Amino acid sequence: MADKKIAVVGGGPVGALNALFLARRGFDVHVYESRPDIRKQERVTGRSINLAVSTRGREALRAVGLEEAALAASIPMYSRMIHSLDGKLSVQPYGTKGQAIYSTDRRRLNELLLTEAEKVATLHFEYRLNRADLDKKTLHFNVGKEAQETLVSADFVLGCDGAFSTVRRQMMRWGRLDYQQEYINHGYKELCMPPTASGDFAMPENHLHIWARDEFMMIALPNQDRTFTLTLFMPFDVFGTIETEEDLLAFFVKHFPDSVDLIGVDRLMKDYFANPTSSVISLRCRPHFMSGSTLILGDAAHAVVPFFGQGLNAGLEDSLVLHELLEAHSNDLVVAATEYARTRWMDTNAIGDLSMDNYLEMRSHVNSRVFVMRKHLDSALHYLFPRIFIPLYTMVAFTRIPYHQVVKRNRRQRRVVNFLGGVGMLAVGGACAYVGSFHRTTTTPFQKKSTQKDNLHQLYHHYHLLHYLLLHHHLLHCLLHHQFHYLVILHSTNTYTDLHNCNNFGPSKNNHYTKPDTTSTPVTTTSVPYTLTLSPTPRLKTPPLVSKNGPTSGYPERLDDHSVEAEAHRRYGGPTKVVIEKGERKVGVISPQKKADQGSQFLRAVVVEANAFTKL
Repeated sequence: MADKKIAVVGGGPVGALNALFLARRGFDVHVYESRPDIRKQERVTGRSINLAVSTRGREALRAVGLEEAALAASIPMYSRMIHSLDGKLSVQPYGTKGQAIYSTDRRRLNELLLTEAEKVATLHFEYRLNRADLDKKTLHFNVGKEAQETLVSADFVLGCDGAFSTVRRQMMRWGRLDYQQEYINHGYKELCMPPTASGDFAMPENHLHIWARDEFMMIALPNQDRTFTLTLFMPFDVFGTIETEEDLLAFFVKHFPDSVDLIGVDRLMKDYFANPTSSVISLRCRPHFMSGSTLILGDAAHAVVPFFGQGLNAGLEDSLVLHELLEAHSNDLVVAATEYARTRWMDTNAIGDLSMDNYLEMRSHVNSRVFVMRKHLDSALHYLFPRIFIPLYTMVAFTRIPYHQVVKRNRRQRRVVNFLGGVGMLAVGGACAYVGSFHRTTTTPFQKKSTQKDNLHQLYHHYHLLHYLLLHHHLLHCLLHHQFHYLVILHSTNTYTDLHNCNNFGPSKNNHYTKPDTTSTPVTTTSVPYTLTLSPTPRLKTPPLVSKNGPTSGYPERLDDHSVEAEAHRRYGGPTKVVIEKGERKVGVISPQKKADQGSQFLRAVVVEANAFTKL
């Protein structure tokens, strides 16, 4: 294969890694980079551009034997450290114990990859691509400061030339390529936090520091020279309000007070007004492969906003995916590139959406108690069920689950977390009712004691349901895989149903529970091929219902069958049916008939009294 020439346009990390992969597979690889050789450029202390390398990037580096060398010049970050406005610090771990993302100097990583690629490929610097003829497989470069035009022929072209890719632009002129780009209304400016007078880090170094202020934020990543690279993300109109040094100092004292002394006023003034305010672009295109000989990867195909730290990781994974496909298709570049373009676009679009969503989380949600509680619940579920429940950030940063599958899986998991959150809210409501009973009850002491006992039963019932869900592996597995044939309905009569044929779902019979009867009576409808199985419903003694008009001895206004079915369908999804069992109206969610042969657990539908659906 040495006679097959491959031109890699772009000598950044993605281009250098692709050159390394392909040259080691026996291809004649030439890398064309528009800039001078960065290994010969002056290095400026405190002006590094940081990257957060995670599992996807690490596995790509591992495949070429450079993971250890890359991480040796990196600093692990095990968590976010949130800087509140009042100076309080809080830590939010990224994953389980020992999991970290690595703060890496982009230039050092690029130099490492270029040096290794140079051993097996040919590198050309100051070659700026002017145009390309995809039919003739020729590239027209302007070379050097004199911009001398040079014609290069290649059997295959890889475009790794960044978000403003010339290769992609030539593909758009050659054929039908869908392209979409978006500039967000936030820009960024880089600052530097120097070491302390003693030469140490000014802040704890094993964290990604975040100053989240809802509309804008500042982050800090540690460097090997014991500085921190700070990046200030703000709307352009907010940047426009800072015109003088007095404006800048007042802004930082108001919004980032704990950072002023750490940065130093003089250094803050110098960096802020010397460094440009840059734009943030997100783009996607399809297809990534055209003309049978031109493929684009990395930012050239899918530039993403930096808020998930996956831009470089996704680009390095592009190279690894192509390498794996070449291995699977016996080094056939056309077949591998075709398969790559057919599948990879779904992942690159998904990480683009995830990155945009994560900006709101970083600049706002990290300060929310609800968000922190949800993170704790995610961690608890992952600890209990590590193979079934994986938090979103863990899937993105610490696995190689394809990005588009991450999105689908996260949607399923959100439903489970929301469900458990609802159960938790009911438990809190029961606790509030219990505490409030001491203040609101005006009857005799004996009656007060009875009411408190009932409230205790309600609270314990809600807690026990949550406890059951956390301990029973098979139930959570069903919830996570769309098998919502067990629908738990919690309503004002506190009627629960048998879940997964479990016996003694309640604490014990002396707490007003009865052991469910395992027999059930199927009722088959004639209009649709579904089977509805009614399950006996253990009961708990409860106070009478309360409507807007106050207590009532019975149910509020009764709904007809059609209205009950419609309301049940709206609340719980799936086909519903009102039936009469032993003289009582009940509504259930119908399980598909095709599940009948898979075991009775798929047929158990939850039923409640239809009168529970009322106009309150």
